[in-house]
Amino acid sequence: QELRATLGRHCRSKGGITAQIYPLAGILRCGYCGKPMRGTSSTGIRYYRDSSRVEKTCDCPQISVRAEEIEGSVVKILQEIVDYSIRCGDIRTSNDKLQKAETRYERAKELYMQGEMTREAIQSEKERYEKAQNSLQFTNPNAIMALCVELQPAFEGWNGTLPIERKKLLRTAIRAAYLRGNTLVGLKPTDAFMPLAQEKLCNCGEGGIRTRGRDL
Repeated sequence: QELRATLGRHCRSKGGITAQIYPLAGILRCGYCGKPMRGTSSTGIRYYRDSSRVEKTCDCPQISVRAEEIEGSVVKILQEIVDYSIRCGDIRTSNDKLQKAETRYERAKELYMQGEMTREAIQSEKERYEKAQNSLQFTNPNAIMALCVELQPAFEGWNGTLPIERKKLLRTAIRAAYLRGNTLVGLKPTDAFMPLAQEKLCNCGEGGIRTRGRDL
């Protein structure tokens, strides 16, 4: 317990100075220039800073943000997605969604063969069906439920989670997070987390989760 408490504060130290851990390192990116946000600290406070400003490679308006606040915001969104999936049973309805998409496409093909649908319309229906296939066919309800069971208590107990475990936890759910100013503007989920995020998808980018401009 004493060792765990020590690890909970920091993972290592050098010269008596505690080494800071940044769970979003490698994930958090600037929403303006796309550059990675680097972890840095000042007077014991952790921040994420746009690497383009550190390296002075471009005149990006992105400011430095408190690490604790942006990490908490990301976790809150992910927790809401997991809770929603469990509460609404979305992970159990993926097969139904795929079946409905297939039925709709088969009906569209019949209408096209009967001359009641244009070539443009049937092509649009085909693209719609293929999109549904790509987003839903890999979903294994049992595996997704297991992921929910694993992630829900981890997100709820975030404040008591070891720093190194936080990093692993976030990488299970997201590949990238985008920040503009103090506002988290988007998350890109991992393949494993994608089925849980389906209801949160927007049309502004491939696999992008709308965050509704969560201001920090």
